[in-house]
Amino acid sequence: MKHLFVAPLLALLPITGCATEVIPFGHEASWQERQYRTTLPAPFGGVQITIAADNSGKTTSVRIHTDVGEVALPVGVLEQLTNVSEPQITYGEVGKATPAKISAFAVHVEFGELVYSEKYKESFRSIAGWRVDESMTIQNFEVVNFQ
Repeated sequence: MKHLFVAPLLALLPITGCATEVIPFGHEASWQERQYRTTLPAPFGGVQITIAADNSGKTTSVRIHTDVGEVALPVGVLEQLTNVSEPQITYGEVGKATPAKISAFAVHVEFGELVYSEKYKESFRSIAGWRVDESMTIQNFEVVNFQ
């Protein structure tokens, strides 16, 4: 019976020995591939974006797979993209109801190093964006720099 009262009291005491050692950090392992999944209206359905990079952060491939098909960014475009962020997908029009069917969607990613903009008095990364249509064609690839 005495143990029933002692055990809860011990649980309330701080365990100081657990937090005193610093976790040693070593070499950082960079991600070689990241996958993002979402669902869009018909005809695209399930969407998976896979981003692969080498050890220096240079993007080696960006593949987009949907229920309609698959497409990859061309090598010439990939050469511009380093340290790519999580992609953002948009579709339809702001302020309107979610459409039951769409003909295209847009993908945007931040990339590169953080750069201070004198014009905006804030730091930004560059942004790349493009559209993917029903034929799984990449259209309107554009890069925005905030310098």
